[in-house]
Amino acid sequence: MPAASYQAPLVHLSSDFIRAKEYLETIVSSTSDAICTTDVRGCVLYFSPGAEDMTGYSSSEIIGKPVHLIYCGGRREADRLMRLLRRQGSLKNHETAIKGKDGRRVHVSMSAALLKDRSGRITGTLGISKDITNHVELERRLRELSITDNLTGLFNQRHFASTELAFQISGGQVTGDIKLEGQSYRLEDFQGVYTRLIDDQCLPELK
Repeated sequence: MPAASYQAPLVHLSSDFIRAKEYLETIVSSTSDAICTTDVRGCVLYFSPGAEDMTGYSSSEIIGKPVHLIYCGGRREADRLMRLLRRQGSLKNHETAIKGKDGRRVHVSMSAALLKDRSGRITGTLGISKDITNHVELERRLRELSITDNLTGLFNQRHFASTELAFQISGGQVTGDIKLEGQSYRLEDFQGVYTRLIDDQCLPELK
């Protein structure tokens, strides 16, 4: 049989493969999401244009480096994600944070999966992350507004109603501590503000 008859199917398959590869590359390069793949050691194999835009790092700066370098939680966060992946097989809408080249914190919603070969052996990971920083900051601001007064910035009644109070009577005087976000403060430091809050003379209660 002529050699050309063997080559024709190979040329056809090669052309189909190239077209499919170019099609996938176009899709990946056009998305603003960060797409990253790693090998079994956790080193970056692919870092998409969307990942470059999101972090400020070029692919040449990241490829070959441990992926934990871009997590705000470092190796601990990378190890935690890998444990979840091994246990669940995939992750959807997992919130975490990565580091931008300029030091900023980028909050992301990540979907990830294990990459396996035909025999089922794990060869690496695939992660696709969406920037949700604006959403996270808006939630933080709304929580802040729900416990503070717009004019003064002081805590409102809702915050104080949920604050842990520990009173005691000593020598005829009421003393105690107020715990705010894990920090303890003397009651007398807050008595004036708290009295005004209770009397509704200074800050209105947030309904």
